Amino acid sequence: SEDPRVIVFKDNLIVSTTNYIEYKTDFFHEKVLIFDSKLNHLKSLHPIYGKNKQNVKFNIGDEKNWTFFEYNNKLMFVYQMQPHTVVEMDLDGNIITEYKTHVDIKSKWKFGEARLSTNPVYKDGYYYSFFHSHLPLKEDKFLTKIYFMGYYKFKAEPPFEIVEVSQEPILWGNNLIPR
Repeated sequence: SEDPRVIVFKDNLIVSTTNYIEYKTDFFHEKVLIFDSKLNHLKSLHPIYGKNKQNVKFNIGDEKNWTFFEYNNKLMFVYQMQPHTVVEMDLDGNIITEYKTHVDIKSKWKFGEARLSTNPVYKDGYYYSFFHSHLPLKEDKFLTKIYFMGYYKFKAEPPFEIVEVSQEPILWGNNLIPR
């Protein structure tokens, strides 16, 4: 497993993580682990949503970087940034509903495809989250990538529309910013 993210929800720890059997040959799979307040493992969930199926062997594509948050005592996750897709899930892994809004992120962010990174945090009527992207380093014959980090803000009520996206990186892999 890799890329774990943790939130506290209804006195439980919710850990979302990406797993796979063999790196580069299998699809990435999103898995959710639920622990009680004493760190006892209660259950593992394999939400069926998007390309994610009942386990890693049945995925029909990569699923990675879902970011979880709480809204009105409901467990939610951001599935992707474009279209901005927010999904409600119960503690049995069942999908309840989804919300989609469309914002042209590519016109604001010029540093590769924006991908989710951190769980959204509520502050002053909005949720805030960081995202990442990457571009190839053209001078590198091994096609090394340079990673970038930005932030975005979305409304704290359905349909959770994005209202702000950073236009410049707030952090990147080295001192070069390709233009």
